[in-house]
Amino acid sequence: MRLRRIVLFTLFAGLSAAIGSAADWPRFRGPNGNGTSEDRNVPVTWSEKENILWTAAIPGHGNSSPVVWGDRLYLQSASKDGKDRWLFCIDTAGGKIVWKATAPGHSGKTHNKNTLASSTPAVDGERIYAAFWMATRCNCLPTP
Repeated sequence: MRLRRIVLFTLFAGLSAAIGSAADWPRFRGPNGNGTSEDRNVPVTWSEKENILWTAAIPGHGNSSPVVWGDRLYLQSASKDGKDRWLFCIDTAGGKIVWKATAPGHSGKTHNKNTLASSTPAVDGERIYAAFWMATRCNCLPTP
């Protein structure tokens, strides 16, 4: 399985730099859904050597945008064949994967620039919500 590398920069670098005082980024495009933050001193430029806090190898493929709650970052990914869908919890201080939830899925057609993990999770402080196209019920959730 090919590993992809994520590099957290700009907004996430700013959020992680001041964990105690940074605002949560609980959904796609942030708290208000408009892609803005009240945080100040957020980097607006970056390179391989500038404004990068850490990088992390994340298994699979995905276009999911990360969300942040407190000192945790959540991100979705999927195996290339689509049989496994993942929700990762990553420590914002150093990029270590804290846990991974798995949901079985099925293969499906996607655009060549898309993946089977394109949805962005959402978090409300109590639960993390993740939608996976063509995935079956996660074995970690109770069945009704």
